[in-house]
Amino acid sequence: MKYESELIIKNFNDASYKYNLNAKIQKDCALHLAYLCSKLSIEKGIWADLGCGTGFLAEALEHLNPNQ
Repeated sequence: MKYESELIIKNFNDASYKYNLNAKIQKDCALHLAYLCSKLSIEKGIWADLGCGTGFLAEALEHLNPNQ
């Protein structure tokens, strides 16, 4: 069992550097969510990025809503 866990972690680490290059669906969804947010009346202040840890949503929110 330990070997399987180690293999999964190794495979994930080996492939993780390519994730941003291949995460087109995640980037598109983040941009769409950010676009929807930009159409809402959201008060200025602190925004919380409730994405999945990629940073795509935070980048898209900042791009479409600078200085929020």
